[in-house]
Amino acid sequence: MKKIVYLLAAVALLSACDPHENPIYDNVNGGTYLSFNRRAIDVPVDIDTDNFSRSQDVVISVSTISDTDRTFTVSASDESTVDASNYQLPQTVTVPANSYNGTFTVNFQDSDLETVAETLILELDGADASFETPVVLNVFQVCPIPATYMTGAYEISDNQIVFSNTNFVTRIVDIQAGASATTRQFTTNWGSATAPMFTVTLNLVCNELIYASTNSTGFTGGGEPIVIMPASENDSTYDVSDDSFFIVEYDNLAGSFGTFEGSFFLIKQ
Repeated sequence: MKKIVYLLAAVALLSACDPHENPIYDNVNGGTYLSFNRRAIDVPVDIDTDNFSRSQDVVISVSTISDTDRTFTVSASDESTVDASNYQLPQTVTVPANSYNGTFTVNFQDSDLETVAETLILELDGADASFETPVVLNVFQVCPIPATYMTGAYEISDNQIVFSNTNFVTRIVDIQAGASATTRQFTTNWGSATAPMFTVTLNLVCNELIYASTNSTGFTGGGEPIVIMPASENDSTYDVSDDSFFIVEYDNLAGSFGTFEGSFFLIKQ
């Protein structure tokens, strides 16, 4: 008899528990939250483009669904640094009926953009809708580089050496396009033919050739590892009509010895 009483008590206790102790999200009757599907977007704009020829789609999301179209306001934050003359922004974005997403397009032109990124910070607003996190569009100028420019076999050799003897080992390197159209990469080493290999990254930025990576050489100097890094005062250039020969400048950081300027040649084979 006691076992039956205990069993009935346990059943009563379980029945009394709230089956919705963890709230279930209501996508129909709940509050509407607005968001962008990305926090940041890079927008490279080709130099000297006209008529707002560079465009960028931006996707928004809403937390609820509706059987009618919904329209929300799009605006640029006062904290944006890109000049208003460099973009065209729609005032609204529409989420179609029975959808959670909407898309609008921002058009850009190269009026007075720089190679250093400027920001366009976008916000959303709408009746009975909550919004918190803006999207940041990083807008910057780029100069188009042909896909085959500065690629293939090149001989690397020292021009301005930092220490006695050879710094960058003279060898044939295979230069390839990197993650972007304006990036080039190759592997080489420094100090001796048996030194560890590392990957050098070069950026081609509107006629300026930049040593863009930070590379440990495997050697020490001044009590610290010797590191090759971007030149603090860079004069390296390129001409998109000729990729036969380059001079690449860099800085050499050698612990307490200080930082020294260096450079190497790249000669197309």
